[in-house]
Amino acid sequence: MTNGVNAILGGFEYSYHIKEMRSVLRQYFISMGMGIILSFILLITVAVAVYFEIGIGNLKAKGWLEDEFFWIEKGRFLLFVLLVFISVSFLLISKFPTYSLKKIIIPRSMTVFLLFGIVLFFGLLLIYPFKVVFLSGFIYLSLIPISFLHYRKINKQKNINQAKNDDDEFEDML
Repeated sequence: MTNGVNAILGGFEYSYHIKEMRSVLRQYFISMGMGIILSFILLITVAVAVYFEIGIGNLKAKGWLEDEFFWIEKGRFLLFVLLVFISVSFLLISKFPTYSLKKIIIPRSMTVFLLFGIVLFFGLLLIYPFKVVFLSGFIYLSLIPISFLHYRKINKQKNINQAKNDDDEFEDML
């Protein structure tokens, strides 16, 4: 697992958001630590799910619950959402390059649609909080590889432009 996390971190090592460079050994230990933490989060979630199902079974045996499958389904969903929340929050504090939307420019004709989208998002957040936050986290996680590919494209263009400028500096001037 460490090599997989190390490969992910290695791809983001040259991010324009990151100013410090890590040695190979430090990068390996960081990726090993991230892999161990994510594994423990998964194991804890599975253990809590098992104990939750045992607890629901005991409550049904005492006659306090009639429909145990409803509660098991809701409990599994809640634990899965918590797993995603914790994993996404762990990735949010890392140094992965992601889109920040700081330099976004909205045309005046699209302002009404943007406001409608914001009101719709917060309205759905009030009605379906777990589902909306889960969907937002899923969208965030799916944008990480896209932002990495976009960063590589920008970095490649930047290197090509820099090479052209370096070639222009060495031209003979008469």
